[in-house]
Amino acid sequence: MDKNLKKYIVTKFNEEQTPKIENVFEEEMNRMLKQEKTVLSGIQYKTASRDIFNRIAAYKAFRIYLDAEQAKEYFYGRVKGLRSILHFLNKTSLGSNIFKKIFVSGLKSDVLDSTIKKSDKHCLIFDINKCLYNDLCIKYGCGELTSIFCDGDHFMFDNMKKLKFQRTQTLGKNGELCDFHFINAPEG
Repeated sequence: MDKNLKKYIVTKFNEEQTPKIENVFEEEMNRMLKQEKTVLSGIQYKTASRDIFNRIAAYKAFRIYLDAEQAKEYFYGRVKGLRSILHFLNKTSLGSNIFKKIFVSGLKSDVLDSTIKKSDKHCLIFDINKCLYNDLCIKYGCGELTSIFCDGDHFMFDNMKKLKFQRTQTLGKNGELCDFHFINAPEG
């Protein structure tokens, strides 16, 4: 359990609830790590261990005492730091180009089944047809948690200066795919 999660639990829950939350978190983490060790590829397992299992385990632990919307509160706070980095990077055309190259590189792993439709100096347009985040949330009984990852994209990308982010659907919100459109903003 990382220090930010520990701090959140201690401030959000009382002394009686905190140990139960921590125990459920640890049990869920251990179960998922053990079950998926031989199922997922190396990159998938690394990504799930770092970015997905901890969120599923925390969400399930929070749900003992909170409704689904209250349980999601913690996760929205986690994307704020990354948002700052992206907005800094996206202040220049060079930064936007670096952002697009990094994103394209990430799409080449087996964490996402994606189709790049267009990638040039004007835009990056791609679809995600299958998503490990969505698959694991559904597998572990909390498919509604995937919508947080989808909402996090808007939180991070909506206010970028040099690239405009557009999307009409996501797998996490019952779409057929996730369509990502990063289009250069007009100069001026």
